[in-house]
Amino acid sequence: MAGPTGSQKLVVLLCKFKDTAQIEPHPPAFYEDMLRRGSGGLNDYWIDASHQQINLDGSQVFGWRTLAQNRSDYIASHTDRWSKIQGAIDAFPELLVVQHAGVLAIFNADVNDSGRSGPGVLVNVNDDNPCLMAHETGHMFGLGHSFDQSDRKLHSWSAPGEYYDDHDIMSAMNVFHYQHPQFGPTGPLLSAPFLDFMGWLDPSRIWTPAHSGSTIETLELVSLGHTQVPGYLAARINSLYVEFRTNDGWDQGLPHPTVLIHELTGKTILAMTTESASGAVTGKGRWDHEWLPGQTFGAKSPVLMDIEGGTQISVDSFDLQAGKAVVTIRHQVARPVSKQGQILGGVAVGGDGILILPNGQVYKVPPHSPVIRAMLAVTAFAVRVKEGLALERS
Repeated sequence: MAGPTGSQKLVVLLCKFKDTAQIEPHPPAFYEDMLRRGSGGLNDYWIDASHQQINLDGSQVFGWRTLAQNRSDYIASHTDRWSKIQGAIDAFPELLVVQHAGVLAIFNADVNDSGRSGPGVLVNVNDDNPCLMAHETGHMFGLGHSFDQSDRKLHSWSAPGEYYDDHDIMSAMNVFHYQHPQFGPTGPLLSAPFLDFMGWLDPSRIWTPAHSGSTIETLELVSLGHTQVPGYLAARINSLYVEFRTNDGWDQGLPHPTVLIHELTGKTILAMTTESASGAVTGKGRWDHEWLPGQTFGAKSPVLMDIEGGTQISVDSFDLQAGKAVVTIRHQVARPVSKQGQILGGVAVGGDGILILPNGQVYKVPPHSPVIRAMLAVTAFAVRVKEGLALERS
């Protein structure tokens, strides 16, 4: 997918109800500052998070405007998210909203919801911060939610693993953010696979294998938030992405530097956990996506890698002064069975010997070993028993 580029002009509509007209959580200048370059607000976030591909220049703020209804009446007559946004648009008939990329409708009292609907974002009172607004405008630009491998559910209505990539802005408020002194909760960045999906990650800064066969390469990855440093910002092998993140800038809410590994499937990214794929947590709490020096993703024995193939990603070291991580990526294609061999009962018989894998263990057996004859005899007997049981059932 090619994401948007250039200026994404937003219109911010500040609305207050007839019975709460005296309440203005922030002056209009607060939101104007958030959309102004150089303030550390939402515009600066998207400039950096998109690697300078988009900005919010030209966005406008209107209000506070008092609606004709009391809060309870408005909620009763505007029952869904879009109707609440549309109600705000209707309160500003002088505006040509179609000239903008999207609408942010911000209310001064509780409207029981926040989130995106169509080309609009409903912002509930006290949700007017860069973390939530970046997430929701990310939807507006074409991004979905981020996930991890776990079966955890953040809400009763959410999917397993949804919102559990705590290093990616598209997991909403369930992320490692920091407190901006003016605007409140802010960060983190967008993960590398989403950047690539949107076309915002320079292809020359993504390491990919030189060919489709087996390969092993040790390389340096620059911190994703430090685009000014030359070098690879990510590695991609098939659907897997590897990136390095440091706890500074927009990522200063991260607990510490880490390598992250994601899988991109369609438009969905899945954070690879260092825990079991079932989502079990064994003491690391929510820090279970952090791949640190000494850890290896996709760990198999060398013998098993030679047979089955697969991808291993080892984190070798961090150089925090340079803002780089060293990783080793090994990709092994599956070894074909010898033409003169055969697969029988889990035993691979070939011209170069036999490999037996009982209970996940790997054993090498020399060619013409008596073990071969024994295993083939056992397999043949098991087949006859199975066929006999099938006949009895029939």
